[in-house]
Amino acid sequence: MRKAYALVEMLVMIVVVSALFIPIGHLTKATLYQIPIAYKDIQVNTSILDFLRQLEADINSAASLPDSIGSHKTDQNNLLIRQPDKNVCYQLKKDKIVKIIFQSDASRQETASEWPATNARIKWKILTDDDLPYALEVTTNIERKSGEKTYKKMANSHIFFVNAHQEAIDK
Repeated sequence: MRKAYALVEMLVMIVVVSALFIPIGHLTKATLYQIPIAYKDIQVNTSILDFLRQLEADINSAASLPDSIGSHKTDQNNLLIRQPDKNVCYQLKKDKIVKIIFQSDASRQETASEWPATNARIKWKILTDDDLPYALEVTTNIERKSGEKTYKKMANSHIFFVNAHQEAIDK
């Protein structure tokens, strides 16, 4: 009878240990999979915020947001900003955002900054009044695919007004 009692104890222990493996499995999955992904998303979001700070500074000192400058054109992947002393072009590439500074004739251009933007989705829309651009709306998010579903994380929308800094100083 003593051996049978030990067998029952062993079976109970197996059931209890099996029941404990379910929460431990979820905790392990979170630790090994979800936390590193969230960390990468936070790094990309920080990079996007740095890009937005620079974009805001360029828009605040902008003279205009032209449709084209030389061979460069504003579209969904290129944003042109005309400033009093230079022209700036922001380009959305596959996994990064690039800021290019060039003169009016585009004879000399240089890459000023690059921001990593893996899985980032950035869209801009120039807001106009009587065909005169007065602001730029920028929407950002980070897309994460989980199975068949795509999640939009850290979604934001920003509006930057052309020459806002100078207009505030003039008032």
